[in-house]
Amino acid sequence: MQKYTEAKNEQDKDKEPEAYNERQRLALEAQLPMEQLIAGVRDDVEAFAAQLGLTVIQRVMEAEIQKQLGPWGKQSIYRHGQQPGYVIYGGRKVSVARPRLRSHEAKEVPQGHS
Repeated sequence: MQKYTEAKNEQDKDKEPEAYNERQRLALEAQLPMEQLIAGVRDDVEAFAAQLGLTVIQRVMEAEIQKQLGPWGKQSIYRHGQQPGYVIYGGRKVSVARPRLRSHEAKEVPQGHS
């Protein structure tokens, strides 16, 4: 079978140089360790997606707080530091800093409530 393949390759080489070169290129590509390359890229993509997801969570929390605070000078609540918190993200518990809000009556204002 190998002699037939070699003879066929020689015939293709003489008849159609482009087809022969394409077949050789595909044979070289098949020899690359594609599984290891894909596994390495997969880890990088997952890490990037996790970081992007946490950034989105933080931006949503910040937008929610800005909405609650209202325009400068007309605020009925104000920022009062932050405390440790967490979110469940990707099946894991991930630490985040949870901003705290207070009203002018010195009462804690929960996020997501006006």
